[in-house]
Amino acid sequence: MLALSLIQKSETEKNFLIHHEAEENILKVVFNAANELKSELKEIFDKVVSNKWTEHRDPYEGLCSKILEKPYIATELIKALPLSIIQLCNLYWQRQPKKYDKYEYDGIGLESSYGLTDKHKLDYFPPSANQTPIKWLLQIDFHKTLDFIIDFTNRAVESYSQSDIGKKDVEKIVLYINRKKITQYLSWAIWSIYRGNGSPVVPYLLQSMHMALEEILLELAQNLKSEIVQTILLKILTD
Repeated sequence: MLALSLIQKSETEKNFLIHHEAEENILKVVFNAANELKSELKEIFDKVVSNKWTEHRDPYEGLCSKILEKPYIATELIKALPLSIIQLCNLYWQRQPKKYDKYEYDGIGLESSYGLTDKHKLDYFPPSANQTPIKWLLQIDFHKTLDFIIDFTNRAVESYSQSDIGKKDVEKIVLYINRKKITQYLSWAIWSIYRGNGSPVVPYLLQSMHMALEEILLELAQNLKSEIVQTILLKILTD
């Protein structure tokens, strides 16, 4: 509780500062005590999501960013509050309207084309299954995390298909699966996200998310009946 109170003061009081290294050590204590601090942490995350606090000057930006940038030090927290972390991922990874300076540069790179923020792009290089919280979230709450991945990816791809780059790269196709008509997007970049070798290059965030999904699916395929695995794969293809 003391560690969390220090983080709260550093995040909400302008004149209360903690050295970066000391702050990360305190955050590790908070993360490891997540089960005992579950209600307090959930209240913080609910406020962040409700108020869309994502800018550097916003309360708890440091706390939330650390979870998304270094999920391997926050595994106990991810286990304790997986749905809150999914909400944070959705909030922080989407491009948000600028709140403080309407003339602030908003970026014109690949992240912008996919409707993503460019704030965390450097932290996800090189892309891997361990770069984001997604792998741990899939292990803890597979179905809700899969729903998030599908929804988030659909929005990102839809944004990309309407961008200047995407209009030249993406083609709509129709698939018929179990007598159901499904519209999908055909693009080498999109279909090889999980390999990280598509062209044009896909944002490292999306690559890392799908690498994590691939890793977990391969693990599940070793332990589940083929019918269950097929159902999961069809859901990914049709949702």
